[in-house]
Amino acid sequence: MTTASVAPVAPEHSPRPTRALIGVVVAFAVVNLLFVWIDPEGPDSVLLAVMYGMFAQEPILFGVWTALGAGSILKRLPVAILLLVLIDIAPGYIPAGYSDIRSDEFALALLMGVAVYIMATLVFLVFRMLTRFRIQLPTGGPQDSVRFSLQELLILITLCAIAMGLGLHLKFNTSPQPFVFGFDFYLHVLTVGGSILSLALLPTTAVLLAFLHGRPSRGAIQSAAALWFVVVLVLILFFVDRDKIFTEFLVPILVMQLSASVVGAAVAIWLRYNGLRLVRPPRLATQPAPSEP
Repeated sequence: MTTASVAPVAPEHSPRPTRALIGVVVAFAVVNLLFVWIDPEGPDSVLLAVMYGMFAQEPILFGVWTALGAGSILKRLPVAILLLVLIDIAPGYIPAGYSDIRSDEFALALLMGVAVYIMATLVFLVFRMLTRFRIQLPTGGPQDSVRFSLQELLILITLCAIAMGLGLHLKFNTSPQPFVFGFDFYLHVLTVGGSILSLALLPTTAVLLAFLHGRPSRGAIQSAAALWFVVVLVLILFFVDRDKIFTEFLVPILVMQLSASVVGAAVAIWLRYNGLRLVRPPRLATQPAPSEP
């Protein structure tokens, strides 16, 4: 991608990065709430693939923000994890939200989301080191201070208190059920499932970055398309080796990628509206050491 010169933001669309983050969090929570009332028609339904695509894209986009956002990553890391927990807890506060799942199933889903978030964060930290791209205001310079202000500490403490308070009052399915699967099974689902979801949806982040950049180069578009093709090919080979029928995994994967791309595009449009762009901040000028008299 080439560095784009961005026109000044119009007065009626003044830069508001905080409002942009709040809007994304609220939108994700609302989507999760709505999906609680939806009953997919079997494990192979297109609707279930759409839901998986949207759910898995949430931690990936938080990973993109953590790795590429302005300022120190150590400030965004705890906030992002707490926000992920909150949007996963939100569906439990509507009637019968989590009444059909057990607490261990919810914990597994929560851990898988955090695992996807961590993998996405690591991938885009490498992307940041290679390209120096950041998601920030176009006029913003390098901001790497790790020091928390009093307001930021209060926000972090408040988020912790809300997450703990809401989490303790969730109502799960408490009917006695035999414990069929052991710890190894849950660990396998967490690692393998999280890795497959991350790999399948990783190329869709190109949609988010392209919208935020505004004018991606032809080479960047070609590289994103090539990555997308390679990822789908790897997944095809992975599942074919396990005697799966072609349409049983290819169609759900493509539907998941389509739904995740739509989410990424919507988030990018909202971030652009609030003044954020994908830019390369200027390097810090190094002052020459004073010569000895």
